[in-house]
Amino acid sequence: MTSSSVARVKKDGKYIDQLTRLYNRLYFNEIFDEVQQDDIVGFGFVLADLNGLKLVNNTFGHRHGDEMILEAANLLKSVCSKKNEVVRMGGGEFAICVYDCEMKDLDETCEKIRAECRKFADRIIPLSISCGAALRKDITMSVRVLYRQAEGSMYRNKLLDNSSVHNQLMTSLSEMHRARNIEVAGRSDKVIKIAAAIGKKMELPSAEYDRLLLLALMHDIGEIAIPDNVIKKPDRLSEDEWMVMRTHCEVGCRIAMTSNELSFIANEIFCHHERWDGKGYPYGYKGEEIPLLSRITGVADTYSAITNDRVYKSAMSHEEAVVEMKRVAGTQLDPHIVSVFLDLFEKLTDAEMKAVLQKDH
Repeated sequence: MTSSSVARVKKDGKYIDQLTRLYNRLYFNEIFDEVQQDDIVGFGFVLADLNGLKLVNNTFGHRHGDEMILEAANLLKSVCSKKNEVVRMGGGEFAICVYDCEMKDLDETCEKIRAECRKFADRIIPLSISCGAALRKDITMSVRVLYRQAEGSMYRNKLLDNSSVHNQLMTSLSEMHRARNIEVAGRSDKVIKIAAAIGKKMELPSAEYDRLLLLALMHDIGEIAIPDNVIKKPDRLSEDEWMVMRTHCEVGCRIAMTSNELSFIANEIFCHHERWDGKGYPYGYKGEEIPLLSRITGVADTYSAITNDRVYKSAMSHEEAVVEMKRVAGTQLDPHIVSVFLDLFEKLTDAEMKAVLQKDH
């Protein structure tokens, strides 16, 4: 790129990203055009993509997502020399343009980015960036091919890291949910263990059983987006507050849809507060219109809720809960699944049931 064109670009505000004050994609496109036209070789770039941004946006809102983008932008600037140019391509995608370099220089930049990200590994939401790099070694290489090479390298890196990144994010979200809701902290293990027992008794196929356990863990994850004045209210909720609370099914579904690991239980998360008699939410599904795993989780969650202390109601004993489960079978809950629950647990004493729930499932 000629010095005159660089000066022109740097003085023009249309080439600046408003959020990060980095260069924008329009600037990147001009660089690529001039690299091609001027037969520049020894030009390379690192393509860097911020992992988990969509999940953060959908869970906590775009303000938190923007803060994450700014952190990533600052991290990328910190690993670059002054002669490197950092560009925000859009969303959570960035490029670092490097002149007069070799492939080892680009690889070192990628490693510096990964090393800096590791400093954020212990945060509730870790900062994680996948990288890919490409170098124009001779004038026969099209800049379009160069971009595809970097993009392919980045996505290979993302595939290697994506599972662990999402697992860490999912674990973090689950722990945040527990931490801000006292009731959840005591209930979630019960839900998992009861759902697991019902799933085994019903002889669910292994893939469905695994989905059930994940649903039991994450079914109420949308509650992390509910305001504290609602989720922590030390009394019964008003009708308006219930309207807010009910949105957690939709929020949880959106969270799940952003993750490869959770997308296949998104519909079950959305439907886990439907009722057998059709008076539930959000769709008003009834009977077997409700997904099976949602119905199983509903039975486990109902028992767990009524046997845990709530801010406005004391916990029922196991014996009292059994009576309540029978009462709501066929209205709130699937009567067949309640029957399976009763076969497993009805004859246990309160102490015996507590012992069962303390065991590993």
